[in-house]
Amino acid sequence: FEANDPAYLKLYRPVHENLLGTHLQTCVKRGGGDTISVILHDILRSGDLADKDTEEEIDKIQDKYLALENPTSQRNAYNRARHKALHSSGKRSQKHMSMRQHRHCGSLDFPKKYQKYDLYLSMHEMWKEYIADLLKNGRQKNIEYFLLTADLHGAILAVVESKIKSFTGVQGIMIRETLNTFGILTSENRFR
Repeated sequence: FEANDPAYLKLYRPVHENLLGTHLQTCVKRGGGDTISVILHDILRSGDLADKDTEEEIDKIQDKYLALENPTSQRNAYNRARHKALHSSGKRSQKHMSMRQHRHCGSLDFPKKYQKYDLYLSMHEMWKEYIADLLKNGRQKNIEYFLLTADLHGAILAVVESKIKSFTGVQGIMIRETLNTFGILTSENRFR
């Protein structure tokens, strides 16, 4: 720093002389050099590394960026808190995904290339064999139970009544079952 710099002219005179004297003494001892090297040398000489070779330590630190905070620990703490907030609303959230999570990961989407009625006709044939075996092995008393608990993937279903009027009358092969809905592929290759 310059002794005549306007920023330093207003300093109290003894402080100004002290700063200027320290800087000049250090620069003279080291044979000149830039201000950063001088400051590093002074810090290392008076700190914990005073007994070590300061020149070697200066070479390690000089011209390097030093992070004063640990951003990874802050990021990890943020991620842990976010994860805890997402999953702390009860046991249900740990076992099941919400509708928003389903939409986000695409688990409710059904790709167009698989929306072909002919692809699922063989599945319907397999379902007919499955239901025939189920009814043959079941006793006459428990036939209602067997029909209620039977897997309907591959069955041809018709929507008789629905809150959504456009779904009433839709007929097709059931290819997806969720808790409250059936996914039906119609003969016109439309997934409903």
